Amino acid sequence: MKIIIPSLLGVETVISREVQDLGYPKEQIEVRDGLVSLNVEETFEAVSEAVARLNINLRTGERVQLEIDSFDAKTFDELYDAVRDVPWESWIPDGWAFIVRGYSRKSELFGIPACQRTVKKGIVERLASVRGYASHEHIPEDPALGTIRIQFSIMSDVVSLLIDTSGESLHKRGYRPNSNLAPLKETLAAAMLKIMRWEPFSDEALLDPFCGSGTIPIEAAMIAASMPAGLNRRFTGEDWPVLESEAFARAREEGRDLMDVEAIDEPFIFASDIDMAAIDIATENAERAGIRSFISFSRRDVANIGGRDWLHAHPDFDRCLILGNPPYGERMGDMESVTNIHHSLAENYLPNGNLIPGIRLGIITAADHFESDIGRPADRRRKLYNGMKRCYLYQYYRHQKRTKSKRSIR
Repeated sequence: MKIIIPSLLGVETVISREVQDLGYPKEQIEVRDGLVSLNVEETFEAVSEAVARLNINLRTGERVQLEIDSFDAKTFDELYDAVRDVPWESWIPDGWAFIVRGYSRKSELFGIPACQRTVKKGIVERLASVRGYASHEHIPEDPALGTIRIQFSIMSDVVSLLIDTSGESLHKRGYRPNSNLAPLKETLAAAMLKIMRWEPFSDEALLDPFCGSGTIPIEAAMIAASMPAGLNRRFTGEDWPVLESEAFARAREEGRDLMDVEAIDEPFIFASDIDMAAIDIATENAERAGIRSFISFSRRDVANIGGRDWLHAHPDFDRCLILGNPPYGERMGDMESVTNIHHSLAENYLPNGNLIPGIRLGIITAADHFESDIGRPADRRRKLYNGMKRCYLYQYYRHQKRTKSKRSIR
């Protein structure tokens, strides 16, 4: 059985590592643009356990879906016939409602509403035939009993039929009912921490000077506490008879056994923002997540947070990772302010293009002038997407900026 984990573009390899960390061999994992798949034994126990553990533990994946079938189709007749041949009675409990959504790319079948109607018709005809309803009758669908979310994806004329087991997207952890403007997705924040290879309980502190509603520091604290990302929410798969509901209980218990949220005396995660209202929201979110003691919140302007001064004021740490999501024009509507923020980052952490010893810098932004404002190309940049918005994570870790060698000058 193939389990599909949709991904934000650019995060696929991070998800693959997460799945491996849960004990699944690399040979069972496939990575493609926008998704990661895991092949597991097609038994009730194995599928249930994998679905439960992935939903509860994944920090960077968007959903957990089961691939029900996959086939080639270039015409609506081929699509209908293949969908009708699927044993939907094994997947959709009698009386449950079901919703069909999907997309098509680089395929002969490209009209999404028409594809949607064809898939729905094929499912209805199959269920009506198996369950004894006349073909012209509406089969009963009662959302009060439950709702199955079915997705079709058509890529290069190959159709995949998927059933969602997550419900709400996995980025909804449950700790952030309210947020300030333009929030960073929790899954992306967790991916940034993984990409930057930040290690909690080390000599390197973490500082987010643009914390907003607190997503980056809270995700960091959850990692530090070994708290499963989905521990405090429910998933549609828990109520689906096709899966063993006890598998979710076992996965939660497994997570709680590894978790340590005991209050700590000295925080090693620091979060600040120029907006006191944002700090209040972030603090409430951290309380709700149960990891408040891991984070020190303060109202500060990034212009006043110098790298050398910060390290001097925090002698318990030899190093500090500055990781943040600054405003980038579209969010603030003030490009001059955005440029000034970039200049402050340069002055505080990259004076004359040279990174201050002990400092690493990771900034995600959609502002295409970031590197010119900062005065130095990034040591590494990674294209990422916050929802549909293309961004880059600019990473600085070499203390001296590169200079052209004689050989490279022509």
